[in-house]
Amino acid sequence: MEGSIGVCLGMTEGLNRTKLSMDEAVRRRVLELTVQQAKERNARYDQGKLLDLIDEEVDAARASRS
Repeated sequence: MEGSIGVCLGMTEGLNRTKLSMDEAVRRRVLELTVQQAKERNARYDQGKLLDLIDEEVDAARASRS
């Protein structure tokens, strides 16, 4: 009986790992699509100006924390 429980628990652990792997794959794909959409949306803007704006906002956020 103990062996059966161990096998059952092992199967459950394996299923949990599989679910976590699938969840991670979904998260990665959603991130990839989000990045792709952002790149397409921002393609029409000057890259230098966009990076300057990002730097300004990051600096402002950091300053507000201190």
